[in-house]
Amino acid sequence: MHFRKLHNSDLPDINQINQQQDFRLDDLQHCVIDGVIIHNNEVVAYGIVKRQAEAIILVDKNKPKITRARALRELMRIAILGAKADDCKQLHCFVSDVKVAELLKRKFGFVETKDIVLVRDL
Repeated sequence: MHFRKLHNSDLPDINQINQQQDFRLDDLQHCVIDGVIIHNNEVVAYGIVKRQAEAIILVDKNKPKITRARALRELMRIAILGAKADDCKQLHCFVSDVKVAELLKRKFGFVETKDIVLVRDL
């Protein structure tokens, strides 16, 4: 088994592997690194590390609720503009507060995924 950079000729194999997955890769843009694992002269796996836009918003919980809501609305507007300007196809927001998550879904078009989010400090 060995790793090598992606070749255009690998795309049909990657598409076939992609169709087997619950979490499908939608594009190969914003790639930091990618490549395939070859075993017995066949593509058996594809991996990619992608840049992604992540909104991180800190709001002073001691301020009035209306002030916090207005600040959130303005920061989300800027986050969306920035992500689009960088040609990102998605904006991620990791939330631990259920009320904030519901607000982001209702007011800003975020959707909850069934995927498990894992984070590793480097």
